[in-house]
Amino acid sequence: MQIDLEEFLKYMDILLNGGQDEKTELTFYMIDVERKGWFSFDEFSELIFSILVAWNQITANQISKLANISAECDCTVFHRNFG
Repeated sequence: MQIDLEEFLKYMDILLNGGQDEKTELTFYMIDVERKGWFSFDEFSELIFSILVAWNQITANQISKLANISAECDCTVFHRNFG
């Protein structure tokens, strides 16, 4: 997937100036890249893992408390419900 300049600027505008609903929907679609209207816990876990890896690389800190996040949650699917 590629992001052009216009899409990037739109994303940054929402991130910096958008309301809570806009930010929530944007975040949802960052996870639901196939635009199914839902995403699995595994897809959500992949995003969280990617964020943690990036954080660890940037800060040289290890975040291990969330390593077993899937064991603590019985949720399997998250659905879109925006109004």
